[in-house]
Amino acid sequence: MSDITNHELTSFQQWVLKSFADLGSAPTGEVDPLGMEFESDGWQARVLPHSEDELALVEVVVADLATEDEATLARLALLLMRVNDQARFEHSWQATLDADDNLCIYALITMASTSAEGLAELLDDGIARAAKLAEGLHGLSGLGMQDPDAAIETLTTGMVRG
Repeated sequence: MSDITNHELTSFQQWVLKSFADLGSAPTGEVDPLGMEFESDGWQARVLPHSEDELALVEVVVADLATEDEATLARLALLLMRVNDQARFEHSWQATLDADDNLCIYALITMASTSAEGLAELLDDGIARAAKLAEGLHGLSGLGMQDPDAAIETLTTGMVRG
């Protein structure tokens, strides 16, 4: 990064570098303008730039559901909408199925008001919630998602009260 000045870096990259510096660390490799991945306890978390320059997105992949049938994914999507509704007053995390049928959780953050320590805590929280949500998802297989109230309670335990 010796030939790059701060003027050539995006606001996202500058924020990431400052966060590393504040923690007394340095990134390994280049700071990608499309985001960075972190791994902790076998979980992948990503910090991604948002289309609005002052925002960033923290995302954790919970499960790859590409092998599930469309009917199962549709029932799960409805459950996730209900869980997100219950979670909206508890925390900033939302659960979603992405275009590749990955179950993910994400939180939108304002870079200017998120310190390096705050980002590290958010990553830890996201990974912990992803692990709990994965446990809840595993519990759904026993329910066959036939009992919507029980399924919501199973997922809510991990996502909302995580």
